[in-house]
Amino acid sequence: YLQIQVMDDGVGIEEENLKKIQEALAQGIVPEGKGFGLYNVNQRLGFYQKQDCGISIFSEVGKGTIVELTFPRET
Repeated sequence: YLQIQVMDDGVGIEEENLKKIQEALAQGIVPEGKGFGLYNVNQRLGFYQKQDCGISIFSEVGKGTIVELTFPRET
């Protein structure tokens, strides 16, 4: 697999909002608000039909956010 991480040191995402986003992505639905882009990328990564592929989001308020994209590495 290939993983790409995008990190920032911004304000982070509140825990309640982060859980909502993570649950929506796991269920394959659009997160509330401005989440269509996340949904779209997650769906495209899902075309590989491997459970380990997709978007993972980690965040801590006041410290920042990490968005991790995982997809198969083609040889």
